[in-house]
Amino acid sequence: MANMTAADLIKNNFELYSLPDTVYKLINLVNDPDHTNHDAAEIICQDPGITMRLLKIVNSPFYNFPAQVNSIEMAITILGSNQLRNLVLATSVINQFSLDNNSLLSTNDFWRHSVGCGTAARILAGFLEMHNGEELFTAGLLHDIGHMVMVTAMPEETAILYDKSGAPGVDLATIETAEFGFDHAEVGGALMEHWNLPSSIIEAVAFHHSPQKASQYRTNAAVIHIANLITNAAVGTLPCDGPRTCDPWAWKILNVDGDILQQVEEKLNEKMSDFLQMFVHDKAA
Repeated sequence: MANMTAADLIKNNFELYSLPDTVYKLINLVNDPDHTNHDAAEIICQDPGITMRLLKIVNSPFYNFPAQVNSIEMAITILGSNQLRNLVLATSVINQFSLDNNSLLSTNDFWRHSVGCGTAARILAGFLEMHNGEELFTAGLLHDIGHMVMVTAMPEETAILYDKSGAPGVDLATIETAEFGFDHAEVGGALMEHWNLPSSIIEAVAFHHSPQKASQYRTNAAVIHIANLITNAAVGTLPCDGPRTCDPWAWKILNVDGDILQQVEEKLNEKMSDFLQMFVHDKAA
């Protein structure tokens, strides 16, 4: 483990977390400013499973459009290619990655918490009148994926730290950094970077425990930080990642108050079951 970085961990284990070719093609296409909606639709429609999941989501209460959306090109016209890329990524990651037979984390617990955080981030963005709710949903959904990488790539070392993090006042990210030189949030950010995602998502994931350290997208990181705390209260924490206190800086930059947080939590409880059914499918009970 000496001198290993979060990027090294991803590089050495990237085959475990490769996305379907359709997703890579779409990410690269959307990064090209000259792409067209038709080009994006052609790529998505090459994968019937992704196409079916996307049409289910865009016609669900997640968007609550007044009319039926019956084609991917129509969905892109309404939502834009960036949002469709985020939805493709979200559904593909959930569909592809699991922790089956892992003794440290359960797939159901992991995705339940992750969908909760993404949903809370999207709801909070609405209250704050931010216009990137779907992007923040994706960042919230992926905020803890570094846990998945670490328990798979280095299970013995991670198990020892999980035991230590159960003690009162012991913060997992802090002891990860002390032991490895990086924490699960940085690992998640490194994976997002390897997938060639936008910096706005990378930083929100990498700095969701320390949003003031983000260089460009501190507000995004602060939203995920607060959304994670709301999710811990409403949905529950992951066994490895116990209760946390709020970073006062995140609270200040978002200028939120207790009433807003309570409303976000209430709406999260209201929406959680529907969103789990939409995104997690048979992975969650």
